[in-house]
Amino acid sequence: MFALLFAAALTLSAAQDDEEPAARPRPPIVYGGAGYQAAFDRAQRYERDNRANEYRERVFGPAVNPQITAIFRTCVGPPTSAPRAAFVAVVSFDAEGAADGVYVDVRTPQSQCMAERLVDLRAPRPPVRDFAEEIRIQP
Repeated sequence: MFALLFAAALTLSAAQDDEEPAARPRPPIVYGGAGYQAAFDRAQRYERDNRANEYRERVFGPAVNPQITAIFRTCVGPPTSAPRAAFVAVVSFDAEGAADGVYVDVRTPQSQCMAERLVDLRAPRPPVRDFAEEIRIQP
């Protein structure tokens, strides 16, 4: 009986080891409204936080700016004569540094393109669990 239970336990254990971890849900993208304003206010609060500023300058910027630059080049590209509206995106991060929400003040083709890519942004672990960064885009 013990051998049969042990074999069954090994079979269950092997089946669990083969399972892939559950995919992380895609972070929300919010355009305007109260959701954007709350995220913007949080980002502004961290602009005045010395610990967040040190993290932003020494850790966040060097790790994330190349990602944001690549996204900008893909979505906004070089200056053109066509009129394009400026916009502000706020990226909210979880305690591990994964984007957990993107909040944009206006919806334009460029802001939508950037938001759809900013949700995949990865940053080093922030010093606070609900870190948010404001990104001003002037096409």
